[in-house]
Amino acid sequence: MTNLSLANAFTESKLNSHVIVKRMRLSSLLALAALLVFWYVGANAQTTQQTTPRGVQAGNSYSISDIETINTTSGNLMLNIPLAKLPAGRAGLSAGISLMYNSKLWDLNTYPSSTGCSPIHSGQGCEPNNYELRTIKSSDDGGWRYAVGYEITNTGVGHPMTGTGTSGPSCSQQVPGNWSMPGIKTPDGSRHELRMAGSLASYDWYDDGSFPFLIDGTPLDTACRQEAPNRPATNSVLTYFTIDGSFMRVDVTVGAANEYTWVLYLPDGSRVTGSVAAGTTNTQRTYDRNGNYLDLIHDSNYNSTGKTVDRMVDQLGRELKIEYATDPVTPANRDTITMTGFNGATLTWYVHWKTIYVNQKYIKSYPGNTAPSLLVFERTKRVVESIDLPEQLGDLQYLFTYSGNNTDYQSPFTAALGWGEVNSVTTPLGAKAEYEYKRDTPGTNLGPIEILNNFPVKKTLTYLSEYDGSSSTVSEVWNYDYDFGDNSSAQVGWSTVTGPDGGVTRQEFKVTGENPSSPVGEPFRTTNPDGTVIERIWNENLPAATFNHPQWQFVNPYVKTEFTTIKNYAGTAVLTAIKDMDYDKNGNVTKVKEYDFVAASTIPRDSFGLPNGIPSGVYPSRVSATGFHAETPAATDHTTSSDYAYYATANGGAPRFLQAALWSEVRSVSGGSETTVSRTEITYDNALTTGNATLVRNWDNYKGGSFHAVSTPLTDSNSNK
Repeated sequence: MTNLSLANAFTESKLNSHVIVKRMRLSSLLALAALLVFWYVGANAQTTQQTTPRGVQAGNSYSISDIETINTTSGNLMLNIPLAKLPAGRAGLSAGISLMYNSKLWDLNTYPSSTGCSPIHSGQGCEPNNYELRTIKSSDDGGWRYAVGYEITNTGVGHPMTGTGTSGPSCSQQVPGNWSMPGIKTPDGSRHELRMAGSLASYDWYDDGSFPFLIDGTPLDTACRQEAPNRPATNSVLTYFTIDGSFMRVDVTVGAANEYTWVLYLPDGSRVTGSVAAGTTNTQRTYDRNGNYLDLIHDSNYNSTGKTVDRMVDQLGRELKIEYATDPVTPANRDTITMTGFNGATLTWYVHWKTIYVNQKYIKSYPGNTAPSLLVFERTKRVVESIDLPEQLGDLQYLFTYSGNNTDYQSPFTAALGWGEVNSVTTPLGAKAEYEYKRDTPGTNLGPIEILNNFPVKKTLTYLSEYDGSSSTVSEVWNYDYDFGDNSSAQVGWSTVTGPDGGVTRQEFKVTGENPSSPVGEPFRTTNPDGTVIERIWNENLPAATFNHPQWQFVNPYVKTEFTTIKNYAGTAVLTAIKDMDYDKNGNVTKVKEYDFVAASTIPRDSFGLPNGIPSGVYPSRVSATGFHAETPAATDHTTSSDYAYYATANGGAPRFLQAALWSEVRSVSGGSETTVSRTEITYDNALTTGNATLVRNWDNYKGGSFHAVSTPLTDSNSNK
């Protein structure tokens, strides 16, 4: 089972289906700049810090908290289990393999009704007046996957069409048109939608990032609509960019029919190259900004054996290999991971798979349905049963169990317990986490939305506690609750997490609509167990006006202002500290203004009770500012273009390294006036490409027993190197 499929595969081959419920989980996207790794890479060429521990760890605790996350706005249970990892190579560059799990196993199919449609563009297409018939399908992002490699995706989107076509029904009929939404899936499992730059961007008729052609410009079926544009000439470059806060750009170079190459540019100056081409072997290469690289080689006929193998190879020739199961029947249903360890020893991990069966019924959903009908839902899921660690560590395993059935479908029909989610994880040292889900017990009137909004309601962690030579079994319980606003007109949702000590953490987030002014799925208010309340004003970082689309909501979202309020013994809000931040077009923080505590009652609020500004007459007590070599307009400037912006296409596009700081300052504030009290300036070999610092000068305003004013630029005489 490989997740390095680089072919243009549409979601479940259902191009006429359209997922209308997309809770974008931007928390993982906003953290991507820090998280993005080279196939789970633990370092880049500018640092030797390792963010992922080596796979062989004698005496490791294998703590559940190290591998598990339960998202507090989506309800997703996520597992991230590091396995093997290559030693650090040149400049610390490394790569590894982990297994990742996402409990959101199902997605929504929606089908257009036959009530006609309203034109979007004359002769080009229309949206249906109803688009609500809903059924359940498997999610592309749910279940288990290896965190290896990047994947170019062309997700099928169904837009009903009318128009003049070369084939198919007449214009008066409404038919689902095949449209493609380009994207890229990163090793951490997150999927990032791409928007297009250049002249072909005008074909985004529905303003949702979908096009009547694939990512390389190959036109799709033209039935009952105007012709899609011809495929661009060979060697043409098509530029795409993300709008989710990851600040990535993808350049696609058109090749022969059904072939193309691509380059992914990351803000830290690293890049990934890949191709889609005929043949059994594909190679992705990840470069740091100094040209050091690692290869990921995908071979579907390894050494002419018929086996599918992925190999990670560094410049020193060291190799990490995954050999995928060739037979879905036990005992061959296992993947084998190997690498060379200390003193030439071969280290081997085995990942054992099995099949479970999900048998349920649910209500087919559409507006005005006065006679609900139950649909039988019978699906299989391939899941990880266990992971064997290298024998050098002893007889250690991860074990997993699931809801659903272990045997095939029953006759007569018997509903399974749950919808196939993992319900227990046992770590190599015996600690066990057990999960209960909202929809474990089959309901009589569950619709598709309710099924999708399935989440853990309880986690019980059992482990052996050892103290002073004695041990005892301990069980700790967490309880979870969510309200996604699905059964009301509310535009906000909430979640609570109750810990073993009874402390409650509450998150509030937008579910739909325009208010409150925050991105969907991101918390605008957090209440901690000690009563501290953190509230956020969100803003968006729109590309320049040529790329601006009115339908895009919260492009590149960021927290503009954060308010931290503390309460007194009676639970009354008394004091609020404020932090306000400015960003540039590449997502770099250019200024942070920190305010001391003010009376909580002075914070201006909107009709939702949320802060909507900073009290008048209040000045920050401290300001930190940074300038960047790749200077761009402010995030709030939606009209000024820049060749240094991450989405730029002029002169070959933005430079590879967008985060090189030119200078940074700390300033004191008095009566609104800022005074620099310290400054740093950095010189690089090439700030826009390799980004290696060659000289750092520092200055502060107190030296030799007296205060001095700053003088820029810093020199040998007015700074200490």
